[in-house]
Amino acid sequence: MTTSLDSIFTMAVWIPAAGAAVIGLQAFLLHRVTRQAPLRLLAIAWAAAALAPLFLVLAATVPGLRTPGWLASLAATTAFTVAQMRACALLAGTSRRWAGLPGVLPLVVGIVLIARDVPYSLQTGLLVYGSLLACAQASAAWQLWRRAIQPAGVGLATLRLALLAQAAMAFFGAVELARTLPAAAPSAGLVFPVFYGLSLLLVACGLAVATLEDNTRSWALRNRHLLADNRRFRVEAEQDALTGARNRHAFFHLMDEFAALKLAINGVVAVVDVDNMKTLNDEYGHEGGDAALVRVAQAMRALVRRDDHLFRWGGDEFLLVAVTLDLTEFRQRLESLNARLQQPEPAVRVSFGCAEFGKASELNDAVHRADMAMYEQKRRRKNPPRDCRGISSTLKPMRHGRNVVA
Repeated sequence: MTTSLDSIFTMAVWIPAAGAAVIGLQAFLLHRVTRQAPLRLLAIAWAAAALAPLFLVLAATVPGLRTPGWLASLAATTAFTVAQMRACALLAGTSRRWAGLPGVLPLVVGIVLIARDVPYSLQTGLLVYGSLLACAQASAAWQLWRRAIQPAGVGLATLRLALLAQAAMAFFGAVELARTLPAAAPSAGLVFPVFYGLSLLLVACGLAVATLEDNTRSWALRNRHLLADNRRFRVEAEQDALTGARNRHAFFHLMDEFAALKLAINGVVAVVDVDNMKTLNDEYGHEGGDAALVRVAQAMRALVRRDDHLFRWGGDEFLLVAVTLDLTEFRQRLESLNARLQQPEPAVRVSFGCAEFGKASELNDAVHRADMAMYEQKRRRKNPPRDCRGISSTLKPMRHGRNVVA
């Protein structure tokens, strides 16, 4: 009977040790791939968990190593508890360094037992080890239940339940082992290793799935940040810093979007030029000239629809693209622009020209015709003579909107 009981207790040691070693190896391999700090801590924790019961056997079988073996087992249990609680705290989304502090309890218990000279046996060691392991796993599950990142995935939920199952199996298994004395049925001692081994399988599965889920969340978060940065950089690259209007790069991008849609897009364009910009700069300085450009951009935004596109086309020129808008209505809106720019002082005046386009491929030509109409309006207003006869000769053929005006 004693030999049978010894074999049962030995099985109760080797099954948890082997299972802990496998989980430690799994955590180590996952850490090599993902480089996640919790996995490194879990690899250390489960390696220590594999050593702890072996030290118990050593203390029970070698009389001279009773105290050192017991202390080594309790130290390994302490390392396991501290590392696992810290790892679970990281998985829970908290960086509190004291999260593993309660894990020193096994070492304290061991010192107290040795100081009180408690008689040692394999049964006693397993009882203490199982009780402390139950506390450690319950604490780790509690750390995961306090997880800040919600909702929890399947892997994390499995890991929580597996840790709770381990806590229950460790505690009740330890009690069962204490009862499995020669007066009891030897087969009763098989309850702990069998069910504890099943809980180890649950931990391994939960750890693997939780790692994949955490990796997926991390990459999804990085992708969101990259998309947000990409949108921000695109806005900065396609926006005029002074007026807030879009720049030529944004116009070319709009041309590409129109071409990609392959839809029948029509509308009107207008080229708007600030008159006497040099005079404004000479009399009010460049700050006054900049203020005039900002006023023109703001006034144009007030006249157009939300879906219309306003671009700063050059130094003192703006381009306005309005899709599916009638030319007559568009011109009427722009004719009220100068009235809006009379106040406050200094008054600002603009000249503009409009043109229609019947499809996206005609947009470049419409910009050219609107530019010529704007210069014609300047001439009619009898501004200082400006030779426009050579303008058409300086215009280069347009290639996909990259050369609008030379």
